[in-house]
Amino acid sequence: MRRDPNGPFQQHRDWQFIGLGIRKIRWNKEQAIQSLWNHKRQPSAEVETFSHDGSPRR
Repeated sequence: MRRDPNGPFQQHRDWQFIGLGIRKIRWNKEQAIQSLWNHKRQPSAEVETFSHDGSPRR
């Protein structure tokens, strides 16, 4: 999710690289959780549900 350009996380706000050698990541835990919860979700009308009304009758 970190590499997704449309994902909830942004570099320097939610995470940043530290060190010079191996690219380690330091997360801002509180900000990352807040970004995840505030991320745009799929509307409930578009979610597929399996209701009794939509099933074929026998």
